[in-house]
Parts: sequence; structure tokens; C-alpha cells
Amino acid sequence: GEGALVGKYDDGWYEISTNTFGTFAVKADTVAPTIRPLSPENWVRNGSIKFRIGDSQSGIARFRGTIDGAYALFEYDAKSATLSYKIDRQRVAKGKEHELVMTVTDNCGNQQQYTRKFSLTTPQSTQKKSTAAKPQPKKSVTTSSKTSAKQVKK
Repeated sequence: GEGALVGKYDDGWYEISTNTFGTFAVKADTVAPTIRPLSPENWVRNGSIKFRIGDSQSGIARFRGTIDGAYALFEYDAKSATLSYKIDRQRVAKGKEHELVMTVTDNCGNQQQYTRKFSLTTPQSTQKKSTAAKPQPKKSVTTSSKTSAKQVKK
């Protein structure tokens, strides 16, 4: 059959379990999964945070999202390989900077981590002016430029 059998390497031996006969090859997966934020500039306006995740070799084993260090329940849609979190405005306070961390681990233990700071802001009042002043921003999200993705080695 096709597909990957993920095993365990221990003291010079690689061990897998299978219920089929055949020829097998050993391949090392040292590549971390991918995490791609989907339209982060619209997260607050849309009320949800979304990512597309993937792993080209052994597959995704687990993912974990946190906001300000506390677990955030992301739903996984396997068909589109997307994670989504509906922003809980009781938990994510306005006027405070929050830190989102998404960690994805593949079946061989390789990890990728994405970090982004964001804040909920009160939309600016829309007062009509008769003069040609600078237009007020209509965004309801403020993000910092401190966006990072790093590969975590075991």
C-alpha cells in the first residue's frame, strides 16, 4: 500500500508496526510543517483568526494555538487544511495588545511556530468634515510588525 508509516528511532534501530507484507524504505523527515496566516489584517474585522497548515512528508500530528499564553480552541477543517478560531470578545479585551502563538507538529516531531501580536480597537468615530482632511483609517485591527515564524529543532 501507499502512504507513510511513522515509527520510532531508538538506539540505532527504527521500529514500525504494520499488518502488511512488502518492501519498505526508510526516509527521514526533517522538514517542519508550514503555517500560513490567512488575511491577518482582517482577523478582528471578520471576528476570526485563520491559518492554512500543511506537511509534505509525514503529515500533521497536532497543533496548538494560544492567546496570551492561554489555550485557544481552533477548529480544523481537513478538507481545506485550515484552522479557525472565532474571537471571543469576552476573553480578548479591547485596548490591550495580545500575543497569538500557533505551533504545529508533524508526525516525526518537527515543529513550526508562528507568533503575532494584535489588538482589538474601538472603531474611530465617523464625523463628517467639509474640509479635505486626511481620511481616518477604517481598520478595526492594529497589528504589530513583529510577525515571526521559526522552526523549532528537536
